[in-house]
Amino acid sequence: SYILMGIYNFVALKCIVFDGKEPTDELVEEVFKFIRHGAFAPSADGAE
Repeated sequence: SYILMGIYNFVALKCIVFDGKEPTDELVEEVFKFIRHGAFAPSADGAE
């Protein structure tokens, strides 16, 4: 859960503090795609 909070924290920090605007729905979907298919995807060789 700390990993998910960290991802959310840095995405929000980049959008709100550095860009000065709220995250778009498209960005939120891309982050969710990364979490579902990239961050916790099984490895290609089947190792954990």
